[in-house]
Amino acid sequence: MAGSSTTPPTGNGSRAWKSARADDRKLITHLEDVRKRAGIGEDISVLRVLDTAAWLHVKDAM
Repeated sequence: MAGSSTTPPTGNGSRAWKSARADDRKLITHLEDVRKRAGIGEDISVLRVLDTAAWLHVKDAM
């Protein structure tokens, strides 16, 4: 399955994927900071923050 956690994307997303996976804690810390700066509670998971950020990125690119 393309884009799954075990299959890195190819093309333009490949570099970003490798960078994000290089230091997992750095990504989590960044997402926690984004969540805090957005003023939303810790009841919202960092996965949801990532999901929303990715959706906004794609939405803005269209």
